[in-house]
Amino acid sequence: MKMKSFRELSDNKKPNGQLDLIGQRNKPERFKYSVECEGPLKTCSESAKLLKAYGIKLHGSLEIKIEELVPDIASYNSVWQISRFASEDFGSLSNYLFEILEKIFNHVSRCSIYLAERNEEGGRQRVILSHYLTISMNGGVKTESMDKKEPIVNSKDPALKAYLEKKPRFIHYKDGIDLIFKNLNIDSHAGDLYVIEKNVLKDDLAIVPFYYREKNRPFGVLILEGDLRCKGSTKNGFGKVFYSAKTVAGLSAQLGFISMQKYDSTTSFHRKKDFEIDLKSSIRSIIKEQSKGIRKNIFLLLIDLDNFKSINEQYGYIAGDNLLSSVAKVIENSVRRPEYGRKQDTIARWGGEEFVVILEDVTRENAINIAKRINEGVRKASVSVEKEKEIKKISVTCSIGLLNISDLLPLVFDNRSIDGLAKYVFTKCDMLIKSVKRNGKDGIAFFSENGKVEIVK
Repeated sequence: MKMKSFRELSDNKKPNGQLDLIGQRNKPERFKYSVECEGPLKTCSESAKLLKAYGIKLHGSLEIKIEELVPDIASYNSVWQISRFASEDFGSLSNYLFEILEKIFNHVSRCSIYLAERNEEGGRQRVILSHYLTISMNGGVKTESMDKKEPIVNSKDPALKAYLEKKPRFIHYKDGIDLIFKNLNIDSHAGDLYVIEKNVLKDDLAIVPFYYREKNRPFGVLILEGDLRCKGSTKNGFGKVFYSAKTVAGLSAQLGFISMQKYDSTTSFHRKKDFEIDLKSSIRSIIKEQSKGIRKNIFLLLIDLDNFKSINEQYGYIAGDNLLSSVAKVIENSVRRPEYGRKQDTIARWGGEEFVVILEDVTRENAINIAKRINEGVRKASVSVEKEKEIKKISVTCSIGLLNISDLLPLVFDNRSIDGLAKYVFTKCDMLIKSVKRNGKDGIAFFSENGKVEIVK
């Protein structure tokens, strides 16, 4: 039996007012969508009929060709790549976004993430969106914004409005199309399509809330600007808007997942599992270079906050999390400096009040200076808390163990597995931390060139 083409099927109007959108050898009734016009839709255009098949209500006049609703292979491929990327390592959320956006869209000029916060004002809870990250992309070059933008507090702002209403939005200015989905269900097409004034000078704009498990409580908003057509797609008009919007929705769903599972929500650093993989990878690279007679310096920093549990006990876990977030910024600013020729270092939250850092391609002197910057910065970091109707500033100190993995491996590299070597390296670094704790805390311990433990305060 010869299968009918999509065009033949689209031209085949049924007596009951139905339209076949997808051809199928067997049981075609499963793929029929009712396009009967009821009530005010009796005078609707063919475009409105086609949109109704998707559950989209047209506001205004818009010509939509049947070809625009044909499934887009390019967008399906983009969604596949999004799912594939979740298992890869990019060192940071900004690197992940840069790589994935470069692969799936024609050109993204700017990507911003805002995270939701709730505060009380006048006895009522109010949601604000705090700026977390912005990356600008130009010709394959990524620029990460270090300046935090003002929080979004106006409920009429498109980003906060999309968050509060839990409705993803995609605006295609060049063709004057504004599509707002009804909800965050990724398998739902229902929404409202508005015809707006065209502006050929403005890029596409996508605003999509993202969540993890709780659809009624998103924890952030993804904003994309640029030419958001999926790479390889030939869609125009509504077809471009619809399939690009669904791809962005898929990306936001993935973003919600990896934000919660791959990165720590309080500090935005890697979680323990990813760090363990990175440590073993560093050990392998040292062994590989040593086999060629090349020395490669890789340092491990273990940072433990002193007496942090007492902060949680006295001021509560919210105050503790705020202080952790402040300390995390100090660590990141101390480590990730624009030093030419260096790759971005790995930072992870190891436990409740412990952090770990892998420093590559640094000298011993540079590693010690980084540890000192962290130690001094943590000491100065503070957050304000209210207790017994008084505002107090709370702070914490830290003990740091600094270990050159390259110095250690020749002594222990026998028949141990990589897992065994990683465990041994971490144990030695933990031993340095305990040396600092025994000597009054708030300091740095490392092995001197003669192999003895040296402590700096």
